Amino acid sequence: MIDKIKNWFQTHINRHTTFYALRIVIGIILSILIAEMIGIQFAPSTGVVMLLSLQATRKETMQTILRKVISLGYTLGFAVLIHEYIGQTSLEFSLVILLMVVLSIYLGWYSTLSVNVVIASHLFITQQVFTTALICNEIYRVFIGIGIAFIINLGVFDMEKQLTLQIQSIESKMQEILLTFADYLDGNTPLKDITKQFQTFQQLIDQGLVNAQTYSNNHVLSHARYYEDYMHMRGSDILLMEHIYTYLKEMPEIPAHSGYVADYTRHIANTLHIARPVDEWSEKYQEVQRKLDQEELPSSRSEFHAQVNLLYVLYDLSKMLDVRKHFLTSISQKQRDKYLKA
Repeated sequence: MIDKIKNWFQTHINRHTTFYALRIVIGIILSILIAEMIGIQFAPSTGVVMLLSLQATRKETMQTILRKVISLGYTLGFAVLIHEYIGQTSLEFSLVILLMVVLSIYLGWYSTLSVNVVIASHLFITQQVFTTALICNEIYRVFIGIGIAFIINLGVFDMEKQLTLQIQSIESKMQEILLTFADYLDGNTPLKDITKQFQTFQQLIDQGLVNAQTYSNNHVLSHARYYEDYMHMRGSDILLMEHIYTYLKEMPEIPAHSGYVADYTRHIANTLHIARPVDEWSEKYQEVQRKLDQEELPSSRSEFHAQVNLLYVLYDLSKMLDVRKHFLTSISQKQRDKYLKA
């Protein structure tokens, strides 16, 4: 129960959520103040426009702003045409709402409905002729709201530094687990229960993926997906490491020549940084294979069982090499230049 409460606070009350709340408050206040300064009618509703335009990320905010500008055009178009040729009673207002809602839903722009209903209400509630000044009042209101939302999101918290620290934590935890494997294969220590370490490792990856997706959505260019792809790569690594842990637990004894695999495991643990040349792993793996091929075959069932598990461990370590190669071949040159820093 205590862990659940702690996790809730870590998830909901942190630097990111606090910063997001401050952005909303500042945006609403600025929108209303600007609207009042230039004499916009119903100035407080400008803050509502800002609130409904501000999203968690830059990409989402820009998409929302574009939709609101387009939907503002057809909402004003419906209102002017119906007011001009039919009237401005509640029936005509309902007709404007009907047309605007149907078109917005067909386009999938549900987020625009609230603002456009407010605009239509302002136009018809005045019971005045639709003058240029009245229409411009609504246009100004929307553009003030979406403008402030855009400016506020320009200063959105850049998570790159936080992601870099998370990657360091992930690689540190990964190294810790791999060194535990290596010590066991060397016969130095008994195999520890590292279930909690795997849980911590998975939590680091899950949180890193959430932040990576936020970072990607805050940048329009495709190179920002680097951190998402990195977290998926480490997700594959943890599955392979869990397999290795299972094979180690099932070993009836420490197999002969396990020191070769221990050295290879330790080499991987000490070269986890993604900028390290992948050839280092390939050459070391081929060397271990050659050494094992030159050794004598097991002479008993128990030795055979242990040797098979050792080969499974080596196989999964080689799959980690494949995962690393796949990641490195999938990234662009721009991503290499920007993110692969030694």
